[in-house]
Amino acid sequence: MNSKNVFRADNQQATRDNTWGASETTRETLFVASCKSYLQGALHDGTFNKFNQRFRFCQKGTEWLEVLKRRLKYTGYHSWIYKEGKDRDVYVLETQAEFLDTTFDLLSLSTLEEKKAYIRGFFDAEGGIPKRPKSLFYIQLVQNSESKLLKIKSVLNELGIVQELSIIQVN
Repeated sequence: MNSKNVFRADNQQATRDNTWGASETTRETLFVASCKSYLQGALHDGTFNKFNQRFRFCQKGTEWLEVLKRRLKYTGYHSWIYKEGKDRDVYVLETQAEFLDTTFDLLSLSTLEEKKAYIRGFFDAEGGIPKRPKSLFYIQLVQNSESKLLKIKSVLNELGIVQELSIIQVN
């Protein structure tokens, strides 16, 4: 190899204006952190089995479970999907991803991107919008823990998204 042809090997990625910017590794690290944050939010639709030390997500179909599986794989963790029972339309994704934590605190995340990813995962697990297009539009997040909803509200306020948030307790 002729060393005259090598002018910069420490960063092979150029930015749009052709100056040397963030490396692919940096972008990938940020994406992995966002994937983990998304999965922490999504875990509100999951459970932890203490006996076999596995996290479980159950759904009627496999579409969302496949999303979770891809994100887990991207973060370096394995998962598997199986049908639960012969006569049921219930599918389960299980993983032993060590970073998942059912007591995780949204406010412990350091970047706004991670917080947004967490809220996306939380919405995919516990959120909804009206089914009828002509209905008054609203976003619904369902959760037993008022403190978790207040933390989400705090982050949404930080993002300038929430104008009004009502927390309704249903007994």
